[in-house]
Amino acid sequence: MRTRVALLLALLAAGCGGSDDNRFYRLVPVTSAAPVAGGSCSAPIAVAAVTVPDAVDRGEIVRASGPDEVDVSNHDRWAAPLSLLIQRTLAQDLQQRLPPGRVLGPDAQATAGGTATVRLGIKRFMADDDGHVTLNTDWTLLNASGGQVFTRTETITVNGDTSYGQISAGMSTAVGVLADRIAAVLAKCPG
Repeated sequence: MRTRVALLLALLAAGCGGSDDNRFYRLVPVTSAAPVAGGSCSAPIAVAAVTVPDAVDRGEIVRASGPDEVDVSNHDRWAAPLSLLIQRTLAQDLQQRLPPGRVLGPDAQATAGGTATVRLGIKRFMADDDGHVTLNTDWTLLNASGGQVFTRTETITVNGDTSYGQISAGMSTAVGVLADRIAAVLAKCPG
């Protein structure tokens, strides 16, 4: 009987100690090779909440492991919700690319004169087994009164590596490329 109790206690202790090897990742702003010079636009821009597919809207990092399969990491996790990481990183990337004051920070309040809004509807954002990251998204510009100015679809592929650290770096780069494309449009002061 003592042997069984000792074995049971050993198994319980072993099961409690295995969670310390989690690694946490975030997306980081990527400096643009060529910041966009833009005219003086009346309404500043904010990045709205981002919609992300349910398959990747989780704490664990997910990558495609086949045409209809995904691999969910047991130990590699996002430091915050992926949708929030994308929203904050895109806002910071746009701030680097456009003139000062043109893009509101992620926590800034809307201005009295109104704020234009960029909305992202992400359809796919993950790496494959080879580490290549694909970002497929629709982005919409809404003017300061909430009217839709236009919607565009962007597909960005970044070559990468299979390690989760490199996958998160590739995802940061993809958001930076998206920021380059959005900034090129916003510099013309549409809407």
